Amino acid sequence: MNRATSLRAAIARNTLAGWLNHIAATGSSVIFTPLIVHGFGASTYGTWLVLAQLCGYISILDLGVQSAVLKYVSRARATNDRDAIDSLLSTALALHSVLALTGFLILWLLSPLLIALLNLGEVSWESASAALLVAGLGAALNLPFGIFGAALKGYLRLDLVSWVGVLSIAVRGVVLVVAVLLGLGLIGLAWAASVASLVGGIGSTALFFRQTHWRLRFRIRSEALGQLVSFGLYAVLGTLGWYLAYASDAVVIGTALTTIDVARFGIASTVVVLLSGAVGAFSGSFLPLGSALDAQANGEALQRSYVMGTKIALVIGLPWVIALGFCGPDLLSLWVGPELGEISGRFLRVLMAAYLPAIANSVGFQIALGAGLHRQVALLSAFEGVCHVGLAYVLAVRFGLYGVGIAALIVTFSMHGIIWPLYLSTRLKIALRRYWNEGLRPAFVPALPAVVIYGMFHLVAPDRGGLWRIAAAALVLLVYWFCAVFICFTRGERRAWVQQAKNGWPFDGAVFGRGSI
Repeated sequence: MNRATSLRAAIARNTLAGWLNHIAATGSSVIFTPLIVHGFGASTYGTWLVLAQLCGYISILDLGVQSAVLKYVSRARATNDRDAIDSLLSTALALHSVLALTGFLILWLLSPLLIALLNLGEVSWESASAALLVAGLGAALNLPFGIFGAALKGYLRLDLVSWVGVLSIAVRGVVLVVAVLLGLGLIGLAWAASVASLVGGIGSTALFFRQTHWRLRFRIRSEALGQLVSFGLYAVLGTLGWYLAYASDAVVIGTALTTIDVARFGIASTVVVLLSGAVGAFSGSFLPLGSALDAQANGEALQRSYVMGTKIALVIGLPWVIALGFCGPDLLSLWVGPELGEISGRFLRVLMAAYLPAIANSVGFQIALGAGLHRQVALLSAFEGVCHVGLAYVLAVRFGLYGVGIAALIVTFSMHGIIWPLYLSTRLKIALRRYWNEGLRPAFVPALPAVVIYGMFHLVAPDRGGLWRIAAAALVLLVYWFCAVFICFTRGERRAWVQQAKNGWPFDGAVFGRGSI
């Protein structure tokens, strides 16, 4: 198997495993979100979303170490530098162990202030405070355990990380069922998240040791620390920017509005997160791939990866945007009930439109990180985050829940629809015309027949309830993807896929066997 075929097989294997993980996450959300909302109440669910986002800020203390591990492990692997990998992982593990303890202590000290800022509604201060600390403990443990997940990604074994994710989802589901049966409320949700994180961390660590036979060390080496620190400052800015842009809306709504509004936002954003997981299962492979191609100074391959990856990311995500734009309110009402589902579904339309440019730029973002543009990525992400959270708070006070969606629409279209493509076209030396003709335009063409067929279906078969709405959404997806196969990809590309499928791709090697990487 030549190198190009091996890379395609690795990306396919990672994407397939990522989608299985995504299917598990989707099933978990479909089952447990209405169970939580109706079992514990919308106010408890909304409060939990805010606490989960607050705990997520512990990951800022990662200082970009996981991203640096992914980048430099993939680079060292491309040059077969085993000593560099050993030095990097030993240093990163020692550093993250200290940072995990620091993060949890900071959260413990600030927890009274953080809880006091929130409009808790029916939730007691004591239960919110306890849940914050339990969830924070799980988030802190993710720091050292995350090193091994990042290293697996650097070896292009995102499939193993995805399988661990499936296990974590299953464990979380079991704990959630116990929490609902015992009526544990907010603290039960926190324990479910923390136990699932712990199981996932242990699983990633075990698989990494099994695959590489690496010997555990807690040693800080100056050269490796210099690599991590040089990467770290800008990675912190990038992580902070990402959290402000994509993981702060619940906090903004919780301080400016009510926990019921947070619950409505949470139901809509859950759908967006599931879609981002489907796209991310594909685009995530392009960070280590971009790093390897950059190490080999293969600019033409980077350009091809950027254009083709953008097109495929849109083919995956765009039909969902269309289907949920038409059927979102009806589907969410079926899911969680009309009281929350109707408003959440209308809000979802705004969020899906805002997320579309991010889908198109998902591969370019990963390639930029892999190609060593982390400083520029960090600055752009920080700028996006500050603009988003500031505008979201101002518009939330003025227009309520929809103000947050409008802010996301304005900022995301400006950053990912205009600024990012202009920047990447310059750095990758690719013409915007090629980006449009080969990346964007082909993916938008199949949307026309999908919309036409949906309109005809709506006229011929009047709305007859839940099954009709599900069928209408499924029809949009099927028509789009059927047309995309013939419009977006050449006959040669289709034949190559068929041939690879006949040869057993992506299952071309051991999955969990020793030494398979």
